[in-house]
Amino acid sequence: CRVIKQFTALSLITGVTLSAAEILGIETRVGSLEVGKEANLVILEENPLKVDKIRIKDVQISAGYFEGKSADQKSILL
Repeated sequence: CRVIKQFTALSLITGVTLSAAEILGIETRVGSLEVGKEANLVILEENPLKVDKIRIKDVQISAGYFEGKSADQKSILL
């Protein structure tokens, strides 16, 4: 995990959200919370910006939404 220590928590989160959407060419639809974008998001049990970077992967999901509708745990993890 030496590589993870070189990144900030925010850069790791951005990498799997906005940056991923930009790479896929879908950043106008998803990747960040903005008016007019699809509401695909998860609510976490802990603030990932405040936990040790190594533990980000262990932060539990408390709720999720896909296209603005509540999603069950199984759907979120697919």
